Amino acid sequence: MRNLLLSLLAALPLTACGSTQNFDPVPLVLTAVQGGEIVSSILAQNALESEAWEACVAATVTGAVLGAAQEALVDQTELPALGVDVSDCLIFNPDFEAGDSTLPSVSRPIEAAISTLITIDTFLNVWGDELCEKIPAIFVVYDYLEAAVPEILAEILAPDGIVSVPAISLTPDTCD
Repeated sequence: MRNLLLSLLAALPLTACGSTQNFDPVPLVLTAVQGGEIVSSILAQNALESEAWEACVAATVTGAVLGAAQEALVDQTELPALGVDVSDCLIFNPDFEAGDSTLPSVSRPIEAAISTLITIDTFLNVWGDELCEKIPAIFVVYDYLEAAVPEILAEILAPDGIVSVPAISLTPDTCD
């Protein structure tokens, strides 16, 4: 959440002045994605230390997705398929039976990802065309994180130690 607020505060003077002509938004977008990755990594470590294996799974996968997204944004490549090893998270409760207790422990890592998405959405609303010209992959980061969520939940319901996230390709109509 702090990442979102800092990003919005950084963008506020630019939008308030009504001109973004001399500002390059790309570093700000990359910083937002990196911030989401860092927050997810911290949440994963905290979950591991508190033996909250479900939160550990969610945060580890979210961090891996945002890390891969950041690399793809810099290199302008497709967002790759991932096989995220979450076996360290499972040592605390491999015989977990799904129930209502899963949702609260998973919500913080998911909130970190949503915070990153809201930040990116703000940037797209302000600099959409310019961002598309410079880093079209930003438009598919949403799809990438969205594709990870059901995989995280599937791992929590039937843990096997690996969470697979499908690749997302850049297409000619990525910016549309």
